[in-house]
Amino acid sequence: MTTRTQARIARTFAPIHFEDLDPHRFEDLLRQLIYDFRDWISIEATGRAGSDEGFDIRAFERVPQNTPFPDDESDEQAHRMDGRLWMIQGKREKKITPADITKILSDINDESPPYGYILAASTTFSKASYDRFRQLLKQKGVMEFYIWGTSELEDMLYLPKNDRIMFTFFGVSLVSRRRSRSTEIRNTVTVKNILHKILGEPQREFNSTILLRDINDIHYPFASEYVDFQERPRWIEREAFHHHPLGIIVRNRRCFAYVDRDRKEWDFFDRVNLLYKRVETESERDDHHTAVVEILKVYDFLASCEAGRFSYR
Repeated sequence: MTTRTQARIARTFAPIHFEDLDPHRFEDLLRQLIYDFRDWISIEATGRAGSDEGFDIRAFERVPQNTPFPDDESDEQAHRMDGRLWMIQGKREKKITPADITKILSDINDESPPYGYILAASTTFSKASYDRFRQLLKQKGVMEFYIWGTSELEDMLYLPKNDRIMFTFFGVSLVSRRRSRSTEIRNTVTVKNILHKILGEPQREFNSTILLRDINDIHYPFASEYVDFQERPRWIEREAFHHHPLGIIVRNRRCFAYVDRDRKEWDFFDRVNLLYKRVETESERDDHHTAVVEILKVYDFLASCEAGRFSYR
């Protein structure tokens, strides 16, 4: 006896028709997609002005704080508000060949190239086009560069964080329906009950280490995916110690401090963080050793002061 199994048809979505957008709307789409790509100082829609000098969008990335700047005050001195220049070029073409890549990139000034470059097009790039793109931009001295075809653009739009962009430009939303207010309240209560069970009851303090994550992060636990992770970490370990009606209270830093109530003076020592943190990497072990040395110096200082005048909070 044999049984027949009926084939199940998988539900899928038709390809996104980027070619239906006019050139300016395609530029608008790119601007929306790059807003959280870097920490921008400004994003300028240069293509809409009609004189784009070969590119559609000009953006300036905020320079990390530890980047050195010249001390002189000459006209050629770099200014922090200038940032790192990025050029973003959009091409609403059905086909872009390696020869077309060469022509597009010819607009880049070899003497003063931008820091970063993005080429986005409503087409599928061949391996030869990818290779030509990388080769030419390396020769021109561009430090970071990306090429986005239909596959890359679709991947971005399918991310939950970009659902509003998908709906704005193509009238499609992958979110089935918005939750009602009562559903949100029930879910919030459920989450709070789980936190009470894991961390402890609201009536008492607790000390638990938790991981705080950026809701838009998609690369955890690979910090190397973010070139600015040290300045803008997408996840961070912190100590939770009390419940709050709107969430959980966490300690960000804990420092040595003193209060002179008679003189109404106070001060604190912020060079070390007294909160416990697991040591896992070689760099963290070095930082931990440095912190211990600093803490011992503070204790030596406290020992030499009048007893009872200093405390840490």
